[in-house]
Amino acid sequence: MSFVTLQKLSKRFGDANIFADIDLAIPRGVMCVLVGPSGCGKTTLLRVVAGLTDPDSGRVLIDGQDMTRAPPQRRGIGMVFQHYALFPNLTVAQNLAFGLQQLKLPREEIRNRVRAMLDLVGLMERATVRPRVLSGGQRQRVALARALIMEPKLLLFDEPMSALDAQIRKRLREELMRLQRELGFTGLFVTHDQEEALVIGDQIAVMQEGRFLQVGTPLEVYNRPANRAVARFIGDFNVLEPPEISRVFGQESSAAWAIHPEAVRIGMDEGVTARARILAVRLLGSIVRTELQVAGVQLKCDALNRPDAVQIAVGTEVSISILPQNIRHLKD
Repeated sequence: MSFVTLQKLSKRFGDANIFADIDLAIPRGVMCVLVGPSGCGKTTLLRVVAGLTDPDSGRVLIDGQDMTRAPPQRRGIGMVFQHYALFPNLTVAQNLAFGLQQLKLPREEIRNRVRAMLDLVGLMERATVRPRVLSGGQRQRVALARALIMEPKLLLFDEPMSALDAQIRKRLREELMRLQRELGFTGLFVTHDQEEALVIGDQIAVMQEGRFLQVGTPLEVYNRPANRAVARFIGDFNVLEPPEISRVFGQESSAAWAIHPEAVRIGMDEGVTARARILAVRLLGSIVRTELQVAGVQLKCDALNRPDAVQIAVGTEVSISILPQNIRHLKD
């Protein structure tokens, strides 16, 4: 039985249909990531789950209870926002204690829970300072700790890392995954960043124009995209339509092909082969991306950046190959 169940949820704003008949099941202890382009309905769906926006129809069940019309404070949820929403006049420790004080818990229990949470997120030495002197990553850790200290049934994240720089985002992702493993909370995480979704999610729901295109594990979505839209959005596939397949590889196909850049091999002659010209070579950290042109079609090829790798000059004619098992056939 799922811990969070969304049944036939629909929401409109005026003439705009945000989403219709949305279904989703999230098991207990799973981090589910809603990923999709801006404006596809992710944040509105999160607000419906949180109780901040009412659906037009459908149901929200949390831990087996119908919470569709319940106020946010009765749902047992915590929220982490993009812009922290910390109390600027309170110290870090006071920010964490605030919600517990509203519950009128004993002072000693509050003190112990605050200290334990500060230790868990590595902010014990910042307990007495105010948010204005913290870095963006530290503020987001305080926001996460403030949500976790309430021991919510469900933790909701609304693009919490989008305002942070790349290195801080990476460290905070690792911190979040560690906390999720240690505490075992159930999470619903909204992002438009494909890499972030693949790294953080146990379950990924790819959303576009108010509907789910595919729901599955990161490996399922990355390796077996359900359709063209998922292939183009997740994993940066090369997507070739039947006429392009015929022109590039001399083969007839009734379906489009989706091919990962790492599945395109230069200088090999095994599987499906073609001749290509190097258009550009770009360094992407540990990956070298080579952009190819084959019979008027552009392809991306990714390979590990090795110290002994020989860079092929732009304009060079090369042979390329793709093993048949690395080609995903797309009907939609």
